[in-house]
Amino acid sequence: MTRPRSFHFDDALWPLLIVRPRGTPTDAEYRDYLERMTGYLGRGEAFTSLIDLSQAGMTARHRHMAAAWCQENDRLLRERLLGTAFIVASPFQRLCVSVVFHLKPPTQPHVVAARWEPALAWAALRLEAVGQWEAAARVRGAQPTRAWGSEGDSSTAGT
Repeated sequence: MTRPRSFHFDDALWPLLIVRPRGTPTDAEYRDYLERMTGYLGRGEAFTSLIDLSQAGMTARHRHMAAAWCQENDRLLRERLLGTAFIVASPFQRLCVSVVFHLKPPTQPHVVAARWEPALAWAALRLEAVGQWEAAARVRGAQPTRAWGSEGDSSTAGT
């Protein structure tokens, strides 16, 4: 039996990138996730991200890997990432996000929300702030679907 994919990426609403980790990934899977995020930064386009942590686990090592990755990619994050909305479902997940922010304070705007609707609305505002009106309208019209949490990958463009 194959292990389900730990990270689901959806860029169908680009320049909104939706990432949904599921379960606790291995260190190798987490490194793959960070490499994929580096690929999105490497596109040369400004974007916003929505990371749904509601079904995710994160180890102490992952928190340190995330902080190190943010430090290593600080310039690109400042230039390309318009902001990130994190969806967290539990106090523990909120604590994990806080630990990463303590290790490496974010240099771009962010919000931590408990549900999809405020996270999507915030992401649309970030897009509007840089004049991406059409993209913001698509994000505002988006409804969270099961597909965003399904196994596999619905990316529409390569990274």
